[in-house]
Amino acid sequence: MDTSSCICYDLNINNILGAQPYIIIRETMGILSAVTSGILFIPDIIISCKTKGRRTHDFKFLILFLLGAIFWLIYAILIYSISTIILEIFLIINITIILIMKCIYYYHQRRLRLMSSNNDTIVEDAI
Repeated sequence: MDTSSCICYDLNINNILGAQPYIIIRETMGILSAVTSGILFIPDIIISCKTKGRRTHDFKFLILFLLGAIFWLIYAILIYSISTIILEIFLIINITIILIMKCIYYYHQRRLRLMSSNNDTIVEDAI
């Protein structure tokens, strides 16, 4: 049997689609996956707003995830991957929003605790 007659012999994607359409399809799929993965953190942002940062991820997890996203962004820039750049920008923005809300609510709670402890000592001194 002649190997050139086999349909599986030369299944190169460039021969089927051509190089340019393949690159367009590849980047379109990458951008779609980046956008859908970036949307993944929006429910966490909403939960963080509703629960005032109590029921979201731990600070250490968010910091490590942010560092990982920054390193992935640098890597994506070095290899010129538009879809990965878009994904990492989405992730960095979402993680930063969650971290800012968590910090605001944490310091607000800490301030309230300090004020209430100061009020207790003032009340005890008055009695």
